[in-house]
Amino acid sequence: MNIEQIKVTAVPHGLGVTTARLIEAMKEGVVGDVLTDEDLTARCGKATDTNGSGYGNLQSAIRYIERNYNLVWRRVRDEACIKCLAPGEVISTVQSELLRIGRRSRRAVVTGSTVPIDALGAVQKAELLTTIAQHGTIALMSKKNTAKELQARGVTHAMDQSRLLAAFKET
Repeated sequence: MNIEQIKVTAVPHGLGVTTARLIEAMKEGVVGDVLTDEDLTARCGKATDTNGSGYGNLQSAIRYIERNYNLVWRRVRDEACIKCLAPGEVISTVQSELLRIGRRSRRAVVTGSTVPIDALGAVQKAELLTTIAQHGTIALMSKKNTAKELQARGVTHAMDQSRLLAAFKET
């Protein structure tokens, strides 16, 4: 190997060389670009498929690209590749994440409800009930009907914490 073949890769603080190589491959992407697992593996030297040793590096690179380059890359199911998403695809991804969070919160409420409250001390009881209330709120806010109601009211920003907590105050 001669000196002309050596490529220097800038490594962002806190990330590994493997992740930096993936970032280099993804940061110049445009909507609709596709990078196969073979391409990514060739660039970083680790398998980036879902069971590969470089999968975590790929996920770190995807998060870094979203935060710093405003590009959204996601794995295409059953295709062994990742794709740079168009705005409509990003909206669909965000909506599906909200539904996923809602399902997890509804399940957490059911799981938390199985605990016999009478057997808990005052501190544990308060922690459990507060956590169930939080999950219940998340489940409620993640429903499609809630989204439709928010759209109808023209709500385009998150409620501040103090107003949200005031809504829980008993009258």
